[in-house]
Parts: sequence; structure tokens; C-alpha cells
Amino acid sequence: MRQLREEHLLFLIKRNRRYLVDIFEGKTPTRRHIVYKNGGKDKINLKYDVTFGAFDENQQDIITGALIKFFCPLKTGFKYFDYTMKVMLPEIMIKIYIDTINATYSDAEYALNAEGCTEAEDKV
Repeated sequence: MRQLREEHLLFLIKRNRRYLVDIFEGKTPTRRHIVYKNGGKDKINLKYDVTFGAFDENQQDIITGALIKFFCPLKTGFKYFDYTMKVMLPEIMIKIYIDTINATYSDAEYALNAEGCTEAEDKV
């Protein structure tokens, strides 16, 4: 993933706008979307369910910025910021991984989590 440059990341995000909107509208519900909508403690704990895995800090900033620009426009402000960070951010990272590596959803999520754990362990 680290080889992906800004223009490629932005292209993949733009190409997957419909996918993101379908999640947002509940047409393609994901585990994170359902947990978020159900609320409670599990919703709060979603902040620990974002694994950056194979994405470096610059890529994380690019992806986060693009999502905020799309889901938190000036007219709505930061109304959907929490949802964007807890649901949309991990979902688009998984989707980028799927599109780049040609993996299944569960394989991509597992790989990103595993790579995130490996990186965290390396820093200890």
C-alpha cells in the first residue's frame, strides 16, 4: 500500500464514492455501520476499530482529508465527523486494499489488522 501516491489514492476514493454513499445510507450495511447506528458502548469503542495497517502517515492524512471533504462539507459542518472517522475511514481503507490487492473483504480487513499489529509491535 505504501507505494500508492496521493493521486492514486484520490482516484480510488473518487471511484468508490457510490460504495461509500451506499454504506452511509444503509444500502450496503457493514458491521461498523450497524454498530454505529445501534449506539451505546459498542459505538464508542469503534474508535479502537480503525486499523491503518499498511498505510503510512501521509496516506492516512490524504484519505482522511478526502473523506472529511466529502462527508463534512461546509453546509453540514462536522455533523458526520464521528461517523466518518469510525465507519467511513476504515471502510475506505479496506476497499482500497481490496481494489489494489484483489482481496476479499474479510481477507483485506484481516491483513490490515495484522499489518497494524505488526507495526505496533515493532515500535515497542
